[in-house]
Amino acid sequence: MDEFVNHYLKFPDEAAAASALVGAGIALTPTPDQDISFVGTVWDTAVLDSNGDVIVPATAMTGWHVNLRLRNADLPTALAPFRLFPATPFRRFA
Repeated sequence: MDEFVNHYLKFPDEAAAASALVGAGIALTPTPDQDISFVGTVWDTAVLDSNGDVIVPATAMTGWHVNLRLRNADLPTALAPFRLFPATPFRRFA
């Protein structure tokens, strides 16, 4: 039975992401054996008061984020340094 495994990755920037993914043999577009979602910059949550006014604005988190879903495959070893284990991913595959 096919099983898809989700991997959450963070790179220094978009160019580094593309280079590392291609270098690891990952297509930059979906295929029957993988799906890829370029999340990009992730923002933390702004703090609002009871009127909805911003008390503390949202700020950009460091890095360029990519979600990768692979069918029956482990994450390529070359991508291991970029792997994250978020408790609550910003974006998930449906």
